[in-house]
Amino acid sequence: DPEFRFEIQIRTILQHAWAEIEHDLGYKAGDLASQKIRRRFSRLAGLLEIADQEFVSIREDLDSYVKSVRENAAAVELDAVSVVTILERDEVMAADRWIADLLKVQLSAEPFYPYYLVRMLHAAGLRGVRETLSSLEARTQQIHDSAKCYFEIIDELWGIRFEETTQLPRGYSLVLLSHVLILASEPLALNKVRRLAEMYRTIDQAHGSITPIDIANKFVDKMTIA
Repeated sequence: DPEFRFEIQIRTILQHAWAEIEHDLGYKAGDLASQKIRRRFSRLAGLLEIADQEFVSIREDLDSYVKSVRENAAAVELDAVSVVTILERDEVMAADRWIADLLKVQLSAEPFYPYYLVRMLHAAGLRGVRETLSSLEARTQQIHDSAKCYFEIIDELWGIRFEETTQLPRGYSLVLLSHVLILASEPLALNKVRRLAEMYRTIDQAHGSITPIDIANKFVDKMTIA
């Protein structure tokens, strides 16, 4: 079947709808008694105009921030914008491709949930882009060594099999990095469980009877980081 592309111009629809409402109001309420209502209508029109201008301004500011992050990403703190720029770096793309090859799937054009990535990296103690890239480079071998076990665990916990979806989201190497950092940095199993459980709470990843503690215990029991 052919693929049809279309866009819905919400702003234009609202403008036409507003014109119809305004015309209807003027037609039905033309006497002096309607002046109070018309003033309220005018105030509302002004608020909508301000809202429209603010949305445009926010969009422009966000575009400007994205541009500045791309130009100087290494010095930027981790957030939902900067973490997406990390996924475009050669070292992250190489790590993602290695995992995709391991699973015998394609690397998707779509990223893993940016907000999840930020929260997981923060839980692992990472705050900046430069720090994250350095950590990925230092922990690449540990990611390779633990990847197979990681995917066996998520299959056991949630029945997630990327082999069946045929695609791996970009940035998944950072998911593994978060687990590796926590498991490698804490000498005591109790602390590993605590930190992993807290990470899973931040992304609200518990389902049904499986709690963050259950998830953390599973990783601590089965995923050994040398």
